Formats: sequence, C-alpha cells, structure tokens
Amino acid sequence: MPPCLRNASVLAALLGAGLLPPWSGAFAQQRTIRIMGDDGQPVAFANVTLAGERPKITNEKGEVEIGSASRATLTADVRRLGYEPWYGKLAMGDTVMSAQVTLHRISRRMFTVTITDSSYSANGVPAYLRGFYERMLARQRGIGSGIYLTPEEVDKRNSNMVSALLQGVNGVLLQRTSTGKTIAMSSGGTCQMTVLIDGRRACPDNGCDAGPPPSPAAPGGASRRGRSVVTPPRDEQFVLLDNLLSVNAVAAVEVYPRGASIPPSLPTPDASCGLIAFWTGGRKAP
Repeated sequence: MPPCLRNASVLAALLGAGLLPPWSGAFAQQRTIRIMGDDGQPVAFANVTLAGERPKITNEKGEVEIGSASRATLTADVRRLGYEPWYGKLAMGDTVMSAQVTLHRISRRMFTVTITDSSYSANGVPAYLRGFYERMLARQRGIGSGIYLTPEEVDKRNSNMVSALLQGVNGVLLQRTSTGKTIAMSSGGTCQMTVLIDGRRACPDNGCDAGPPPSPAAPGGASRRGRSVVTPPRDEQFVLLDNLLSVNAVAAVEVYPRGASIPPSLPTPDASCGLIAFWTGGRKAP
C-alpha cells in the first residue's frame, strides 16, 4: 500500500476509535458574533462580554471574533451607548460559526439640529475616540498590551471619582499623599505614572520638569530619638487624579503598565513608569 494511503487509513481508524478529535474540532474555525441595529445596519465598537472574559469590541462591520472554543452555548452581555443592553445565551454548536444579536435604539425626543462639522464619523463614533478604538482592536488581534475601558465600561462602573475607575486595573497602584489625595504609581510603587488628558500631559503643580518625586511611602531624612520619620511628599509633586477632571467628563481610559508597551500613536514624554490616558467628551450616545 502506498505511504499516503496507509497514513490516511491510520487517521481514519484513529478517528473511528475516538482517539482523535473530529475533523471540525481538529481544524477549528474562528467563531464570530455579529451585532446589528434594528435599522439593519452593523453596530461598530459595541461591547461584547462573554461570561468570565474581558469585554471585546466589534469592528466597523459589527463583528467580533470569539475564538474557536467548543462551548455549545455562550452567555453574552452586549452594550453600546444609545442602544438597549442585550443579555442572553447564544447557541454555537460545532457547525455553527456565527451568531447575530440585534440591538434596539433607545428612542428619545430630540430637537432638530444641523451638523456642520465632521466630529463624528459615518458610524457615529466621535473622531477623538477613533484612535482609542483602533488601538483596542489591535490589542484584540494580539498587538500591544494595553488595558482599555470603553465608554460602556466606564458607564457600567458607575464611579463617583476618576481614581475609582482605576481600582483593580492591573499595573496601576493607587496611593495617597499626605493630605489623602489619590495618585497613580507603577505596580511596584517606585515611580509615578504619566497621565494624559486628550493626548496632553497632565503636570503636577510644581511642573512636569521638576524631577520625579519620591514614593509616598519613602522615608525622609529626618529622625526623632533614633527612629526614622516618614515625610510624605507634598501634593504639588504629584498628579492628583481626582483634581484633574470630573468623572462625568471621562469618555474612555487606556492604561499601559510599562513604558515599552506604549504604542507610537500616543505621545510618550518620560513614560517609562507607565501611562494612563483619559479621553473626555462624556459618554453621550451618538
């Protein structure tokens, strides 16, 4: 028997005995969830969260790849500002490679307005967030290592202060100054993270060029009866997160724990300790 036929016979025998996964499982395809609006148009940049996973966003075709996992039923939470949230189960068997969710617009009475600029793209995405979404989509393809809080994620957290948005975010250590103000330090607590607001660097009151401040927990040089006395750095040496802007003004946040992971599309002056970028404009639906 020729070698090629012999190999095929062996493979068929192993499949028949259940010693190899089915053909469809061995060559699993990417599964896709498509998000459509009730007007029949794709919903770009919708948040799709599967149970136990971080949110992903749809591309401009309204699609998001969810991998080739063999789960027959997926529980999904789908959100997009301006639409009613959708939560439910999607059937995805071995032969079902895609599923569709339809979001319904939240109806509201509006005055007639005339748009005279191009601040919104054709799919209703503010121009100032386009770079944010492009970097997040690249991250979903395995490029980069940023952490992204979309407008829907920011809204879902329902925080009353800017610093609270960063609670639990990997790579960010929230500490307090001597007056109790919150600052963002690198995960090791050794240096202050750079903060951008709409692409512009936020500086402490004593200026961005005053040199790096010591850690809030670092001991000062003074001593009392042979004991070291901790002298917390002054507020003006740090970027005080909750003094920067109102949480209601925050549209999205992206975090890069290490300077080497910051994409070139973001300005990175002295960001070796990591970067936090706030994008403002609020979380109004397009």
